[in-house]
Parts: sequence; structure tokens; C-alpha cells
Amino acid sequence: MLGYLYAIISSLFFSLYIIPRKLSKLSPALFSFLMSFGFLLGTITVYFAFPSLHSTEVLSPILYWSVLAGIIWAVAF
Repeated sequence: MLGYLYAIISSLFFSLYIIPRKLSKLSPALFSFLMSFGFLLGTITVYFAFPSLHSTEVLSPILYWSVLAGIIWAVAF
């Protein structure tokens, strides 16, 4: 159930991506790089700051497909 809540919250933040993109004077490639880098830093920070969020996670080989999907999405974007 908590996963659904996280998905809804993350989709709201993902939709807010449009606002800084409209106000930015950066090139699309640089903007995408900086947004991706900021997301990476935020994710790493949350991962290490709140170990209880991932203490019960079990890694599955199927999850590695999401890494491939993220790479394809980033390249296509």
C-alpha cells in the first residue's frame, strides 16, 4: 500500500517538472542533465539518510530491467 502512495507522490513531482522547464533559459540537453543529476543526488541522499525505508527490500533480478528502462528513457528524452 505504501508503494502506491509513493507512486502517486512521485507522479505529482514528475508533473511539476514542466514549471522549471518553462522558466529555464538553459538548453534542453543541459537542463535534462542537471535535472537528472539533481534527481540522482536526491535519491542517494534519501537512500543513505533513511535506511529504514529500504531495510526490508529484497533485490530481485527483475528490478534490473528498470535500470535498462531508465537508460532508454533518458537517451530518448
